[in-house]
Amino acid sequence: MDTRTLARELTRARLKELEKMRKVLDNIQHSLDEIMAAQMAFQGRIDEEEARIYQLMADLFEGGTVQDGTFSFGVLLEMAIHNLNA
Repeated sequence: MDTRTLARELTRARLKELEKMRKVLDNIQHSLDEIMAAQMAFQGRIDEEEARIYQLMADLFEGGTVQDGTFSFGVLLEMAIHNLNA
């Protein structure tokens, strides 16, 4: 194989490798877009839930004070269930 043919074949092979790399990069970008969409949806749900909790706290403790972080959610839920069952 002469030098010119070898250079041509190396150039073609490299071009094919670059095309494969571009496809991999496109797949990565697509996956990142899906992850970002899921992250934004999850963040929206958290923000909505947080707003509801703040509104509930404002309604429940109007005129009173709230002790922040005294009980965990699980403990408070257990106390509420116990009071409902009593």
